[in-house]
Amino acid sequence: MKIEGVWLPIITPFKDGEIDLQSYVELIDHYINQGITGIMPLATTGESPTIDEDEYERVLDKTVETVNGRIPIFVGHGGNHTKKVIKQLKLIEKYKVDGILSVSPYYNRPSQDGIYEHFLRLSEATSLKIMIYNVPYRTGTNIENETVYKLAESENIIGIKDSSGNISQSLELLMDPAKD
Repeated sequence: MKIEGVWLPIITPFKDGEIDLQSYVELIDHYINQGITGIMPLATTGESPTIDEDEYERVLDKTVETVNGRIPIFVGHGGNHTKKVIKQLKLIEKYKVDGILSVSPYYNRPSQDGIYEHFLRLSEATSLKIMIYNVPYRTGTNIENETVYKLAESENIIGIKDSSGNISQSLELLMDPAKD
């Protein structure tokens, strides 16, 4: 799978304290009609840290139903407890999605070896495609390029959403021909 074009980390709309699924469906259809090439529900933009498991599953179900195979879906799925993240993968695997967008472990600020082991365990636990999300401003730890290169050796780790804020690091990651 080649990741290209515009991928939307879609919001989860609320009304009167509840998820507004009707507006959510309208948003998905609107953006697909505008030409997005992929969608990322339930990432941090989609309020995943603040919704419960039942709400998470309702949004996931409505996403798959509404998209109906028109574009790829990468579900936001991450956390700082590797075993818990792996256990929750089983829920996502019940749905027809293409992969997950997974944030680096937050709060406990793991070393590069810890970050590597976290994503390696996820990779070994699922056949879903994995896009790593590097957002050190939120997680407290940057995923260094050497760690990304090692993780890229895993067959199902296929990309990175780079929000490192470090243009030199991002350019190095993009331009290093030895790492193709």
